[in-house]
Amino acid sequence: MIGIGNLLRHEYYRIKSRDMWEIATVHLPALRPVIEKMLAEMGI
Repeated sequence: MIGIGNLLRHEYYRIKSRDMWEIATVHLPALRPVIEKMLAEMGI
């Protein structure tokens, strides 16, 4: 997560469209349960 954040903030010009698509369609959905649990624990 930290690595992609740095790329998005500082080196966005190096990111390929297909890589962003893979992140959005494969990796983010897999993280959804973890994110929802974290939000629930925070009361959000």
